[in-house]
Amino acid sequence: MPVITAAGRAASVLSAVAVLVLTGCGGGGEEPVGLETEAGLATTAPPDEGGDEPTPTSEPTSTEPADGGGEEVDPEPTFTQPHIPGDDPSVIDLPKELDVEPPSEVSGEEQEVLQAAGRFMASWQAILFGADEEQSGIRDTATGAILDSLVSFIAQAEEEKWVFTGDPMELTARSVSVDGDQADVELCLAFPGWIEIRGGGVTPYPSPERYALELERAGDGWVTSNTQEQDAAPCDQ
Repeated sequence: MPVITAAGRAASVLSAVAVLVLTGCGGGGEEPVGLETEAGLATTAPPDEGGDEPTPTSEPTSTEPADGGGEEVDPEPTFTQPHIPGDDPSVIDLPKELDVEPPSEVSGEEQEVLQAAGRFMASWQAILFGADEEQSGIRDTATGAILDSLVSFIAQAEEEKWVFTGDPMELTARSVSVDGDQADVELCLAFPGWIEIRGGGVTPYPSPERYALELERAGDGWVTSNTQEQDAAPCDQ
């Protein structure tokens, strides 16, 4: 089965929905615009004509690469998104952590908080892409009210056939602060090429958004305990 990129997924999704619309299964709104060496075998040389002795058969040339110095190959994506229209599956990777661009110079402890925020956002993104509790790892990155909310969303998304597709979120921290066992992060979220699919309907997802994250210390690390959406205007600057 083919593995399709974010642009390919979006085009495939929108094409499938266009078919549904033409057959009377879609809504009456406008269709959103879509986002878009073979190894040779060694041969033996023929014997010299008229010669007393035949030319020895040549050994096949080895095509194995030399040890060391090769480029590291990323593992193949393995997660198949649910509820995607069309015949081609959307097979993606679910990263354990998303990079967070820091606001400026940060301390070592503040960097740990940003990395924890990146892990939480990766779990949240995985859920939006259709992952369940175990696949998303949300119980390792969140606690309290936000954990309960996202676990509830998993069930709701399955019931409503609700999923998102696109490239990984782009995260920029506007601020980060640590006060004892509590920490706060203000994040701008960009959603490159994101499409929202809900009950068969398809809508391009707006970007950016801005969130305030509250984190608390848990053992040797940090987990997110609450989030609050804020006015996204500063993220456009």
